Amino acid sequence: MNIAHIEAPCDVVWKVCAHKGETSSASFNRDGDIVYTGGSDGVVKGWRSKDGKELGTMGSPGKAVTDLSISLDNEYVLASLIDQNKLVLYRTKTNTKMM
Repeated sequence: MNIAHIEAPCDVVWKVCAHKGETSSASFNRDGDIVYTGGSDGVVKGWRSKDGKELGTMGSPGKAVTDLSISLDNEYVLASLIDQNKLVLYRTKTNTKMM
C-alpha cells in the first residue's frame, strides 16, 4: 500500500466563516493571491489569500455551488450549481454575472 506524504504548514494563517452553511468548493486564482469559495448558499466569494479579507460576493442566495473554475487570465469564475446543472459565469473585476 502506498501512502502519500503531504507537508503542510503547521500554523493556520487565517480562518473565516465563508458561507451561510457549508463551503462546498474552493480554488486559488492562477496568481495564488485570491481564493474563491462557493457555498451551499449559492454564492461565490473572493478572499485575499495573504490575510483572508473578503474581496467581494458574486451571485445571490440560491442553489448550492458544487464546483468552481477560474479562467487562465483570472478574469472569470465559472460556477456550477446544483440547480438543474446550471453553469454561471462571473467577471471577477466587477463581481457581476455575465449574461
